[in-house]
Amino acid sequence: MDGLLLDTERISRASMIEVMQAMGHPMTEAIYAGLIGTPADHDRVALAAVFGDGFDYDLMRARQAELNRLRYGLSRPLRPGAQAIVEAVAALGIPRAIATSSRREKTLSHLDHTGLLPFFAEVQTGVGGSG
Repeated sequence: MDGLLLDTERISRASMIEVMQAMGHPMTEAIYAGLIGTPADHDRVALAAVFGDGFDYDLMRARQAELNRLRYGLSRPLRPGAQAIVEAVAALGIPRAIATSSRREKTLSHLDHTGLLPFFAEVQTGVGGSG
């Protein structure tokens, strides 16, 4: 979902780097690349390994979420062609599902706001179960 259908990776990378810099941590795109597609527990450990055990992962994520909320609200832009591809696959009657490591509530919100949620019979998420 993230980075394939929705243009979320670009947004997340920019906001995380900005928040980390404000917190005094020299976050780079290379460090961020190691976090793509991984669950929060992995990210927490990976960032503590880079920035030390005193790194406040929860504070960073809260600030990042607030920054993204202020800039984008609950919606995220679709990647070019995503809507057309999903509609074409649906028109062919091919079964469709989403699998993502993102949190369930965020996944459902983003898919709903883009109008893509009704196109998927199943949504499997990294945290919060399926449905």
